[in-house]
Amino acid sequence: MAQVIAFPRPFTQSSTPARPQARGLALYLQRIRYRHMLARDLLHAPDSALKDAGFSRAEVVHEIAKPFWQA
Repeated sequence: MAQVIAFPRPFTQSSTPARPQARGLALYLQRIRYRHMLARDLLHAPDSALKDAGFSRAEVVHEIAKPFWQA
């Protein structure tokens, strides 16, 4: 049976944020959730699934290793 893996969507930014500080905090939280999802789902995915999505194992590991404040 085929395994279905949901791949992440790019970050979206609102064009009219309520406050710049709130937008910055929201972006940090979004990055934390994104990297947590990568670590949880994609790190354990088979190499064939990553290749189908256009990712390599090294790219996933590199993205997970970044601190949350870096894009």
